[in-house]
Amino acid sequence: MADGRFKILVEDRFGTVTDEYEFDAGKFILGRSSNCDIVLPGDNVSRRHARLFTKDDALFIEDLNSANGTFVNGKKITKPVMLLDGTVFRVGDFHIHVHGGVQSLEPDTVFLRLIGLNRSVKDEIFEVKEKTSLVGRGNDCQIVIVDPSISRVHARFLVMNPSTVLVKDMGSANGVYVNGRMVNTWELRSGDDLRIGDLEFKVEIPGADTTKTKSGWIIPGKIQTPSARSRMLLAVSGILAIILVLLVFYVVRTLSKQSSSGQVQPRIVKHGQIAHNKQPSVKVVPAHKIRDVDISALLAQAKEFLKHGDLDAAESLLAKADKLSPGDPKVITLKNQVELEKENRKLLIAAQKSMSQKKVMDAAGLLLRIPETSIFHKSAGIMLEDAKDNLALLQNRVCRTSRSKRGVRCRQIHALISRIDSKIAH
Repeated sequence: MADGRFKILVEDRFGTVTDEYEFDAGKFILGRSSNCDIVLPGDNVSRRHARLFTKDDALFIEDLNSANGTFVNGKKITKPVMLLDGTVFRVGDFHIHVHGGVQSLEPDTVFLRLIGLNRSVKDEIFEVKEKTSLVGRGNDCQIVIVDPSISRVHARFLVMNPSTVLVKDMGSANGVYVNGRMVNTWELRSGDDLRIGDLEFKVEIPGADTTKTKSGWIIPGKIQTPSARSRMLLAVSGILAIILVLLVFYVVRTLSKQSSSGQVQPRIVKHGQIAHNKQPSVKVVPAHKIRDVDISALLAQAKEFLKHGDLDAAESLLAKADKLSPGDPKVITLKNQVELEKENRKLLIAAQKSMSQKKVMDAAGLLLRIPETSIFHKSAGIMLEDAKDNLALLQNRVCRTSRSKRGVRCRQIHALISRIDSKIAH
């Protein structure tokens, strides 16, 4: 297809952009058949799955009675639908991004602002105004940033609603980091520090409420934020602490009265010693200090369990810590880390299952999603070595002819091997 006013990007299930097409007008069949204009090789793609066509300077998509349907912005279509600029539609496991054509009929809303903090982007402001936006150095991205550390298609912003924006790593070479943590998919908060490659940004989400403390931004992360329930529990724990102090005071006072009335047991006095009627000394430890000691001990134990991969034990200890001090930033941070590692463990288990079923491409895609900071990174690296060997054998079978080397499947295998080499090198 020649250069034109419409451009579509084809993204496979691994998040890799495998093809792009540009055109001004025409009709194009999408499907897994090699006779289709846009070939999408996949078991859940029909031979003739859908049809793209232009009419009155607009682009439309129509499902051709496919087995698994065609979805536009997450909704299954039953009739031709106009594709606005920035629309994403799904055919099987493929996500196709539309650029050009009719602009969105919604108001020009800013869902996300990125304020540059360093290097070439310092003091620059980038705005996300579409429900799906790619960022990278390629011209097909909505946010184009030219920097050696930025991949051609580096990340994607997904707007779930005006106050919820996700960032997703698109298999970049240098990763995506939120508040210093490497992430694959993460819900952003106003005040987050976002690093894409070597470039740093401060996140602003106009549609979200933001909370600050004297020490700066409260960044609760992905799993839990201090809510009304947490504040109520904090108030209850404060009341309980006061009751504890009053109880200790009551015990001290009672013992004092018993001492003055002679009810205290006599002290045995050795020969030559003088007995003094001293009131018993009771040292009262403030309730908040007891709580801090308990939380510190629980956090230390939880970290040790996390280090050795016992996520269930770590989670149980953190639940106790959360009851002692609801909304504690240290507890929330560690709970987020445990939750991330649980996701990484799921990826590792799913990859092991795919390897046993000879689905080496699926296994490689899953393993590549496990970040280097994960406790499962070493295990994933060992499995990636095996996956690479199997992919090399698959490449020899699939990419034999000049025509097959230009095919989508061959390009997917080559892209996976390159990503594995880059992952292992780091």
